[in-house]
Amino acid sequence: MAELTRETASTAVRVQIRSLITSGKFAAGDRLDEARLAKTFGVSRTPLREALASLERDGLVERQPYKGCTVVDIDEKKLAQIYPVIGTLEGLALRTIKNYPASMIAKLEKLNLQMASKTLTPRNRYKLDRKWHETLVSPCTNSFLIDELQRLLSLSARFDAGKERGLAKVERSTRQHAVIAQALLDADPIHAAKLIEDHRAEGVEIIAEWRRARL
Repeated sequence: MAELTRETASTAVRVQIRSLITSGKFAAGDRLDEARLAKTFGVSRTPLREALASLERDGLVERQPYKGCTVVDIDEKKLAQIYPVIGTLEGLALRTIKNYPASMIAKLEKLNLQMASKTLTPRNRYKLDRKWHETLVSPCTNSFLIDELQRLLSLSARFDAGKERGLAKVERSTRQHAVIAQALLDADPIHAAKLIEDHRAEGVEIIAEWRRARL
């Protein structure tokens, strides 16, 4: 096995900590103890601190005086900034696909039907919604665009309370998904791109309404 360099160790630790944050195992306000994390991941403080610095730039942790790094709390302002960017990138991905595969449209339609089931838990419905959006852009071959989109989706998962919320307005979401799929079936990626951008923009307010109702 090749020896880990400082850079690869930092990247590996960053991915693992990000997963723990987005999954909720590290909750908002949790202090990330450097000594304990270094021991857990079997790395020195240097790659660990580089990983935490990267997560701070991503907006998942924040460094506070005398406390070190803590996990950031859910923030409507961050969602309002992230979701339109996600929509723009998804729209751009659709515009780059010259001939959207019919087989992929069939997958989108199947996922959408599953999402509408009344027997789903919020967590499973949220997972299906995430899979629908990932499937939507999967024919895009621009790896830089997809990588950035995945980064932002992971970040939004930390702030949108999706695992508890599921989909705040299931019928509206699945109806909009169906219209987007139809636009792709009609070979109109420009219209589909506009629809996905609008879908994400509306999503911010839907999530905000859901959160306010629970306060």
